[in-house]
Amino acid sequence: FAAAGRAKEAEQTFRDAVTVVPASGLAQYRLGRLLYDVPELWPDATSALEAAIRLRPVIGSDLLYQMLTRMNLLALSLDSAVDSGRRRIETNPNHAEAYRVLGEAYVQQGRDRDAIPQFLAALLVQPRDAASWAALAQSQLRIGEYGTAESAARRAIQIDSTHAGAQFALANALVRLGRADEGAKELERFRQMQTQAQARDAREWELKMLNQEASASVQNGDQEKAITALRSAVALAPENASGYLSLGVVLKSAGRHTEAIEHFRKAFELSPDATACRLLVESYEALGQTSEAGRSREDCV
Repeated sequence: FAAAGRAKEAEQTFRDAVTVVPASGLAQYRLGRLLYDVPELWPDATSALEAAIRLRPVIGSDLLYQMLTRMNLLALSLDSAVDSGRRRIETNPNHAEAYRVLGEAYVQQGRDRDAIPQFLAALLVQPRDAASWAALAQSQLRIGEYGTAESAARRAIQIDSTHAGAQFALANALVRLGRADEGAKELERFRQMQTQAQARDAREWELKMLNQEASASVQNGDQEKAITALRSAVALAPENASGYLSLGVVLKSAGRHTEAIEHFRKAFELSPDATACRLLVESYEALGQTSEAGRSREDCV
């Protein structure tokens, strides 16, 4: 049912399974996992996942705690998020992201001093985690430790020069340390990063709209409109192999194999992929270009 997109029937089947076999941890987990994707059903998802945990799974309980922590954070159930975050670490103490998420839960409670040890623990496990360095810098900044905040922010930027949160923390730390000119320069870099991020977001949104338009046009039998939309998507993101592949598929289905070949080859150059290769062979064969088809088939192998 779930694979067929029939979520309500899948949900009812899992609920029936839990009723019939309440000691089935797998049934409890699968019910919780299904409901996890529906925010309005998170209370039921939480109940199912907690029931699975009470059945003491041999492996995988850290994943259950991870799901519980995320739901609690998004629902602003911060005490519960801290509790599930702690239990996740007790289950698996070797995961840097678990410490960082627990630290973020403390931050949301306004407990930066409690958050800092969690960020430091994350960095013991994964020293090159820019997100943990940035979170550490932000917490140190809020409690007035400006020198250590500067150092942590610089470490984050050294690892990931595009991390806007670290850049903002660095600018503020410098200003608080009385180094106003340096702070102003770093703040200007932060503003430039914001502008670039907004441009990226706008491009991603436009790509999404073009792909949705193409998909709807294909379903409505309007291949020309789909081709026009996909050409625009390729022009907007010429580095994405998937765009060329999608355009090639529609051209191929329209019988325009020569054009399709051009886009399948470009997709294959950007990202060697069996699907692009197979479609390229099929279009060569449709044009009767058997030698080219043979060479491409060797690439596929």
